[in-house]
Amino acid sequence: EKGPCGSSGTVDGQRLWGKEIKTPLAFVEWPPDGKSILFGTLNGEVHVYDNEGSFSHRVPIYCLDEGSEGSVPIAAIHWFELQRYGEATQPALCIAFENGRVQIMRSDTDDK
Repeated sequence: EKGPCGSSGTVDGQRLWGKEIKTPLAFVEWPPDGKSILFGTLNGEVHVYDNEGSFSHRVPIYCLDEGSEGSVPIAAIHWFELQRYGEATQPALCIAFENGRVQIMRSDTDDK
């Protein structure tokens, strides 16, 4: 049995990336550097795959109560450019959950 497929392409239909994913997906997000892709699952996990389609890691979730990771649905995932007064632009990742909790990170490997 095949699972969901994550894929991405250009406006003119050229396929850039494709991968069979074994878990139901809710969100897909490309980081600003385009070197990986994030998949938000229906059970609230965020998985990162490299640009070759290989699983890299799960994004650590710190904003949820201990033991509830993987059970709270994701409401949104978004990369945005964070710029402070006079400082260089830095990408930031925002993961919002349906229970109202939000995690903002510098990268998909950011620690507490």
